[in-house]
Amino acid sequence: MKELLKNRSCVMFFTGLVLFVALGFGYFLSTHKPLENDELFTHVNSVERLSYQG
Repeated sequence: MKELLKNRSCVMFFTGLVLFVALGFGYFLSTHKPLENDELFTHVNSVERLSYQG
């Protein structure tokens, strides 16, 4: 039983570690490549110049 608990705690530790590394990496990417710039670029170059008839 102790081996099962030891393995379970090890698995939970590494799962938490992977979670925090993934969150940190996602946060790093989001701060260095803002989504607003891409949305503004798409709006100006593809939607803004169209007319209602076009």
